[in-house]
Amino acid sequence: LCDIFANVVGVELEDRDFQVSQNALAGTKAELSQIDQYICFHLAASTEDKTLEPFKWVQVIRKLRDIKDISIVLLGAANEQTIADEVMQQIDDKRIINLVGNTEFSELLGVVNKAQLVVGADSLFMQLANLVQTPCLNFSFPSVNFWETGPLAAQSAVVYKESREM
Repeated sequence: LCDIFANVVGVELEDRDFQVSQNALAGTKAELSQIDQYICFHLAASTEDKTLEPFKWVQVIRKLRDIKDISIVLLGAANEQTIADEVMQQIDDKRIINLVGNTEFSELLGVVNKAQLVVGADSLFMQLANLVQTPCLNFSFPSVNFWETGPLAAQSAVVYKESREM
């Protein structure tokens, strides 16, 4: 996304344009201070057609939990709490930490930086993960041009489907 914007205004980006200060990475949530490893999930997107339905997110979370015993951190804005609540109602697991609506923007880079993986649709969280080189699992649909927005971090993957009803 940065490359697209830079091309539009005729700016040539350099590696130093993507360096993150240690101060930006320092911010984190107290709820995560005792957790060694976690996966971040962003369940929403700018529009509903760019993300999975709640019952599908439940399936994805359960599948990842079957593969690896790891904590799950749900992230998002306060107006995305409904989808997080729907997912939390279907999964009774103390290792899922719901921080949707409970993070400051200044904390997000630190939270994403410490994650083993960021899972979600095309959103700010994918861009933050790219910035700090955290691997991403990006769910993408025809409403998004994933080849323009990423993910770009090493070991990332895109799961592309023609519709949300995977």
